[in-house]
Parts: sequence; structure tokens; C-alpha cells
Amino acid sequence: MLRKLGAVVAIVVSACAFLTPTASAQITIRPAGVGGDMSCAPGAQRIKTADGYALQISQESPNQGKVVQHWIWGGAEQKWLVCKTGGSDPSAQYTFWNVHTRNCLGAYGADQGEGAYFTETECVAGSHQRFSRFIDPPTGLFLLQVSHSGKFMNMLNNSNGPNTIMAQYTGMAKLFSFAPA
Repeated sequence: MLRKLGAVVAIVVSACAFLTPTASAQITIRPAGVGGDMSCAPGAQRIKTADGYALQISQESPNQGKVVQHWIWGGAEQKWLVCKTGGSDPSAQYTFWNVHTRNCLGAYGADQGEGAYFTETECVAGSHQRFSRFIDPPTGLFLLQVSHSGKFMNMLNNSNGPNTIMAQYTGMAKLFSFAPA
């Protein structure tokens, strides 16, 4: 019985090896096939839009797997770990790890085109999964700029409403904030 229990514990520990708590209560994620770690703040966050929605991984056809804005309802699809690369450097970049899918937010296929949509993809620490935040000091709201293209996150075709797909654009950007999930 103890031998079986030990084997089960070893399997669970190895299955969760990519999430490692550190001494500062941070969580470390080791992207598949990539050297280096991402340091994630403890506790899931919602990435909220200024107009009352939250980013989530769509579970509905035809947008399944795409990142959409949706009413805040508390599902795991709306919970993200906020991971930082670059330490305390002001130019640090962020990666967002979804609690439900265990994947990262990124530009689909690393597409750099205008209007390319965001989806959940395996965390590989690629520049299509890293974002810079530009904060408006008076409000605390921020813009998200994806590293690989230099474009900003906004709604597809500048439309609005629940289940609107998020896409990247040069001249349009959505305002965001974090809230505990």
C-alpha cells in the first residue's frame, strides 16, 4: 500500500513540476522546451477591461480557444497568473498563464498582422506571448503591447460586447486593469 501511494505521489509531483513555489511566495513556471523561468505573482487575477468585461478563454464554438472579453462570472477561464520576466526592471515584460487551460495568452501562430487574434497556446516564452504594460498613472489602467509585433491588444474590428475576440492593432488599444479572481 505504501509503495503504491509513493508511486502516486511521485507521478503527481512530476506532473506538477513546472509549477514551483519559491521562497518569496512567488510561483515559477518553466515553459516547455525553453530555458529560463517566469516568476508569477501568487493568486490568480482577472484581466478586466475598462468597460466591465474580463478576458477569458472561450469554450464555445466557433471561438473555442480564442481569447475573448466576456461578462465577469468567476470561471477558471477568466483566471490568470501574472508572470513577469526581467525582474524589477521597468521594461519587464509579462506573460499571462490561464488557470483553466494551463496555457499562455499569445498571438495565434505568432502572426504579426493587423487584426491577428489572441488565443491560448502552450507556454514557450515566445515574444508572441510576452507583453509590455503602459500604465496611465492617474487611473492605474494600462495598455498591453505584444512584444513580437509591437501592436496593442484591442477588440477585433473595434467591436464591443461579450464574446468579442481580442486582436492586435497598431492604432487601437483597449484599457485593462487587474483584479483578484
